[in-house]
Amino acid sequence: MINAETGKSFLNDWDFAKLVENPGEATASDRSGTWPYMSATLLMFPLKPNHLFDDLESFLHVLQMLGMRFHLHSHSSTKMVTSGGRSSKVYNAVANAKNTRFATVLRSLCFLAHKWGQNFVGGQEKYLYLSLGEPPVLFSGPSRPSGALPTLVSEWHKLFSQHYGTLERMTWEALWGELHREVPVSQSVRDSVAKCTLSKMTHEDLDGPWRAVLGDEAFLDSSEPKTEDQLETLPLPDGTPFMKVSTGSKKRSVISMSSSG
Repeated sequence: MINAETGKSFLNDWDFAKLVENPGEATASDRSGTWPYMSATLLMFPLKPNHLFDDLESFLHVLQMLGMRFHLHSHSSTKMVTSGGRSSKVYNAVANAKNTRFATVLRSLCFLAHKWGQNFVGGQEKYLYLSLGEPPVLFSGPSRPSGALPTLVSEWHKLFSQHYGTLERMTWEALWGELHREVPVSQSVRDSVAKCTLSKMTHEDLDGPWRAVLGDEAFLDSSEPKTEDQLETLPLPDGTPFMKVSTGSKKRSVISMSSSG
């Protein structure tokens, strides 16, 4: 940090510093970052260093979260309205205050964590859907079930599914899980982890579906209205407002979310 008036500065966040001798070792009991947007493997394997594919996967989680907040999807609270002789499905904010199904799905997918040994771990639901190649929610609009958002989310899930299919959880757990602190890692385990094709992903892998969407003017039609923020009135299973728990410090949100169900 720099004092603009005096020109003096100092380094902070020493609690996140790493030793030069061991730069890959995690320095905190949970990941530093925004939990809902982090990759499944970073959340599942607490000692795993960050790789490029983790950042690429975050693009998908950010896009999906924004979609779940501001677009109609399979877990949205809706109602039918008629205008000009035509009926259409619109967002129902009143009903959303009782939409525990969506709250449960969102909590499990993006916020749920538990303490294992010295670390917080999560990401199981993300891993499941990415392995299957299917989104956890299906996006749809009042006039059509397809568009840029559902296309990108669907295609990127299929893309990651191809690579998650080469991940052997037991070997990853042996190398980067909590048990790694006590059990020596064999060369065969390291070789097995190296065979996973996630590490071979680059930005170009995400570029194909993205360019396909940009090249189709019908997909870029912005006439579909956005909804209100669907997290505003969303309840947790115990009745606590979702936004009250999911905002603020990451550690508070993770602990609160994991202890509420």
